Amino acid sequence: MAMTEIDMNGGQYPYIQRFTLDASTANKAHQVNVTSEMRTITVRFIGNDGKLAFETTGDTIPASHLECKADTNNEFSLADGIGAAKGIGSFYVASADTSTVVVVMVEG
Repeated sequence: MAMTEIDMNGGQYPYIQRFTLDASTANKAHQVNVTSEMRTITVRFIGNDGKLAFETTGDTIPASHLECKADTNNEFSLADGIGAAKGIGSFYVASADTSTVVVVMVEG
């Protein structure tokens, strides 16, 4: 099954998307695409712990991922302070539990 991609280019910031991770496969990576205008990204896993990674070699989250506690805001920045992202055009989210809801907010 192909990896799910979520496009976070809403054209206006802040931009928020809420989506459900794959209901049939635990640890399946979902690619979240970002643009160079985005400065701060907040990810929140609802009800279950989640996983966050900046690279993957397939449809699953690699062993070198960040653990994110459920129902907490996990905020990070991709900006270098002069209006350009640090070469990261996407990141990946997953959950060990199926049907986990994720909220992603990007700020420009």
